[in-house]
Amino acid sequence: MTRPITYSLRDGGRDSHDYYQSVAAFADSWFTVATRDLENIFLGFRGYRLAHHQTDRTDPEYAFELFPVCPTTSPAC
Repeated sequence: MTRPITYSLRDGGRDSHDYYQSVAAFADSWFTVATRDLENIFLGFRGYRLAHHQTDRTDPEYAFELFPVCPTTSPAC
């Protein structure tokens, strides 16, 4: 059986393990701040979807969908 070929997405790493840990840490920290700061946006988006007979989603799913529109947690978002 052949072994999968992995590569590093970070300088000096043997494989991609550190990269994915960094991405996960960023996502967790962003979501923690986003849910606090963007709660009203989540509620509004949820209300809009439900009013239009669309299925509800979890807060992480709303955060993921809104991230490209609002990558920071600034009130201007």
